[in-house]
Formats: sequence, C-alpha cells, structure tokens
Amino acid sequence: MTKITSICLFTTALSAVAQSAYAQDAPAVVAPVEEAEPGEIIVTAQKRQERLQDVPLAVTAVTGQALEDRQINDTSSLVAAVPSLTFQQGNNPTNTSFRIRGVGTSLFSQGVEPSVSVVVDGVVAARQAQNFSDFADIERVEVLRGPQGTLFGKNATAGVINVITARPSSELQARGTFTIAEQNEYRASGTISGPIAEGLKARVTAYYNSVGGFQNNIATGKKDAGFESWGVRGKLEWDATDTLTFLASAEYRKNDANCCQQVLVRANNPLRPQVNGGALISPGTTQVWNNGQTYANSDQKTYSLEGNLDLGWAKLTSITAYQDFGLTNNFEVDRLGATVPIFITPQANAQFDFNQGFTGTKQFSQEIRLDSAGSGPFTYTVGGFYSNLNLDRTFQRRRATCVAGVFGQPCPTANIRFGSFSAASKLKNEHIAAFGQAELAIVDKLKVLAGIRLQHESISVTGGQLGVVVPGDASFGTINPSGTQRASDDAITGKAGLQYEFSRRAQVYASYTRGYKGQGIDTEPTANFGNNPVIQPERVNAYEVGFKGSTSDGSLSVAAAA
Repeated sequence: MTKITSICLFTTALSAVAQSAYAQDAPAVVAPVEEAEPGEIIVTAQKRQERLQDVPLAVTAVTGQALEDRQINDTSSLVAAVPSLTFQQGNNPTNTSFRIRGVGTSLFSQGVEPSVSVVVDGVVAARQAQNFSDFADIERVEVLRGPQGTLFGKNATAGVINVITARPSSELQARGTFTIAEQNEYRASGTISGPIAEGLKARVTAYYNSVGGFQNNIATGKKDAGFESWGVRGKLEWDATDTLTFLASAEYRKNDANCCQQVLVRANNPLRPQVNGGALISPGTTQVWNNGQTYANSDQKTYSLEGNLDLGWAKLTSITAYQDFGLTNNFEVDRLGATVPIFITPQANAQFDFNQGFTGTKQFSQEIRLDSAGSGPFTYTVGGFYSNLNLDRTFQRRRATCVAGVFGQPCPTANIRFGSFSAASKLKNEHIAAFGQAELAIVDKLKVLAGIRLQHESISVTGGQLGVVVPGDASFGTINPSGTQRASDDAITGKAGLQYEFSRRAQVYASYTRGYKGQGIDTEPTANFGNNPVIQPERVNAYEVGFKGSTSDGSLSVAAAA
C-alpha cells in the first residue's frame, strides 16, 4: 500500500482584473445558486453550480475566452494558466502524465490508473493516455487541487481537471478561428449552434491542427516531434417538458504525432559521436539521427446522454457514457540513422527500430446524482457511480545484433542475429460506488462540511507472451508463463471540514480529505503473467486550510491554500 500525506503545500493566486463570468447558456434545469455579479465565475467543482468564491477548496477556473486569449490550445498547455499543475512529457501518451502540487503517476503500464483525473462534461477518462486532447469550443476548465475522490472517484488522489464544453445556444450563433504561427503551426476551428425546432437545440464544433516539429532529423532531412489532429463534436439538447431536459453528445477526435524521439545530450563513450550522423550532442540540441519512426497515433470516440429532472426540492441528474479509445505507438530504441544493421559491439543493438504496441480501452459508465435545490442552511449531493472497463494491450519488439564487424560499418549478413518477441494482455475492471456530501450551517456564517464514498472494485489481467515476431528469430528476452491474476477491494473515503464566511467576498476554510486509488496489475509485455503481483492501493491523507477574498468591485481577488 502506498500512503501519501500532504500537509505543507502552499499555493497563492492574485488577479488584478476580473475574469470573464460564465457566459454560455446554462442548462435548462438547474438548482438556483447565489446570484452572481459581473466578473464572478460559476463552477461545478462540487457537482453543483456555485460561485467560485464560495467553494471551500483550492480551485483554479479558466474561462474559454481566457484560454483563447492566452493561446492555450490543449490540456498539456494548461500549465501556463495553473501554477500548481505540471506536465511531464514521455515518448508517448502512455507514459506522459499530469501532476498537481507535485503529486502524480509516471509509469508505462496500463494496469495502473493515473492520480490526476480528467473529466470532460461529467465523463471520466479511465487512463492517462486519453487525457491529452485539443481544446475547441470550451466553456471553462476547472483544476481542483488535492484528493477529490468523494465526488469524482477513485483516480483523483492528486486532483481533477474538469473540462466543460459549450452547450447548444437558444439563439443562432456561428464562429470560426484560424491561427498561423511560426514553425509551421496552423490551427482552425468552427462552431455553429442554435435552435432547430421547438424545444430542440443543437451545436456542432470541428477543429483541425497541424503543428510542425522542432527536432531536425539528420538522417531523413525532416522535422520530427510535430503532430496533426482533428475532431468533431455534436450536441443535441431537448427540453422534453418544463422540468425534464436531455443532452446527447457524440465526439470523435484523432491525433497523429511524430513524437517523441530522445536526443543525445552527452556521450560518455568517446566512440559514440562517430555513429551519430553528425548530429550535435549537447544539452540544448534539437538534432537527431534516426531512420525509424517514433510515433503515437490515437483516436477516441465518446458518446454520452445526460438527463436532468427538476423535482422542485432537488435536481436529479443521470450521465450515461461509452468511450472507445485506441493508441498505436512505436519508439525507435537504437537512435541510429543507418538503414541496415551496423556493428557497435557484439552486445549492442545493431538495429532496433521495431518496438511497437497497441492500447485499446472500451468503457461504459453510469452516474446518477441528486442535488438539493437552493443555497439554504443545508445543501447536499448524493449519488451512485458504476464503471466497466475493458483494456487490450499488445506489444511487439524486434532487434538485430552484430556479433563481429568494423565499428560503425554495415554488419556482414552472416554476422547478424535477429531476436524478437510479442505479448498480449487483457484487463477487466469493474467499479461501483455510492457517495454523498453535505454542508450544514451550524451558526451564523459557520458551516460544517462532510462527505463519504463507499466503493467496491474488482480487477483482473490475463496475458501471455506469444512468441517471436518473425519465424526463425531467436527469442528476445525471458519467456514468462501465461496466466490470470485477479483482485478485489473495498474502500471508504471522505471529507470533513469547516467554512466561515465573513461576507459574500471573503471566507476561510479548513478540511481533511481521505483519498484512494485502486489496485493495479501489470499489463506490459515483460510481465510474468503466471505470477503477476498485485500493486496495492494508494491512500492519501490531505489537510488543507485556505482563504478566498476579493475587493468589492471584483478588480482584485486573492486565493491562498496551505
């Protein structure tokens, strides 16, 4: 079991100008919130619409307009707007990750969840490889710091990136953007939205991005580390009755990235520069010498149906979603631009260009939630969540060694030895939870906060090594037995705290939060599937005190948390 205690993290935020308020059409069925004044942002950081000033936790909210103004075009660029959020780039999305307050998950295996949860329109991404996407037609992004497992689930031990896209509008709207930047960067997007019949509204958004690479490949004469992406999203909102609204959404996005090849920053072996094709070796180099392809090509389809029923005394919300994600990637290991195997040493890679795999996830999820109406002395959110995830992982590798030859020269055919192997695994994960959180005013301006989540999950991984890739190859690496590993776990997490509001423009709060991230089982080709150890759960204890305030005209706001 991994235990993380967070007690001394400190963040501050100052704003000398008011941020843009929530300006898009609100959902047809909403629980009333305290009236927002111009310059105040409405967020759903606690699954309820509230003023950002009133939320008793550390949240950074960035409006869609602010994202456009600052040229923040994708999730990885959010670090420019959220100081406590960091982005760690790997050679493909499976080992690229977010960290909040320095806490995150950096690993290659898809058998373990991320610590930072990314949620888009209430739909939770199962794995971190799904989390890196382009922004188009965004209403706002909320970054919640610290464990958020009570309301957002078990893979939010470090925090949540909550993305809200724009809903269909009541009036006809159309807009488009086109951006040209240096280093062959081109971006275009367009949106059309409005009513199509009585009680029926639609919104369609599409985007295309092409960003040139920054690495100079000496072997091919081309630029590496660029990408091309495009996507389309459609939303249909139906006011079935005065109290019942449905929102159907469908999205497809695709990203083909020629990323990310390692560069040589230092050569301890004095002979290494002789087999680098003339590429510069230094900490600041952008030159590489590679003949093979390093790429990460992904696509995702997401379908969801949200229903909201106004009961008068509360709002009932249901979100049903299905996600289908696929990633194919290859990483050139040898970092050599030779098109044929060359001699380095008898043990070194003479050629290692083929090192590719596929990750596919299919996930069904269902959330149902009841939120109290109004903002009186007692408010609450209660609900349930179910998720069923199937993940397929395959991998193949093939390399050549040269047992004898002349350094840096093509290896004689008789001296080439090929070795390869392939493996496949399947992960199944089922999760069910019940949760609730409430606020009660015990005396004037003083509230007590409490929340709890009860959850059960089961996980299994079945896998094995499939043999060599090409008949006649030697086996590359240890051949481990096939098998299945299963595990299950129950957990209780929650939150407790106090909040004191001096006025509508100043509050202090203190809270304790218990977080949890579920068990993991290795899915990678080197795993011993016949004896695959279970990675124990991660449990987090977080203690936080904070202050939020703003001037009467909203021109200056202050938020601090320790």
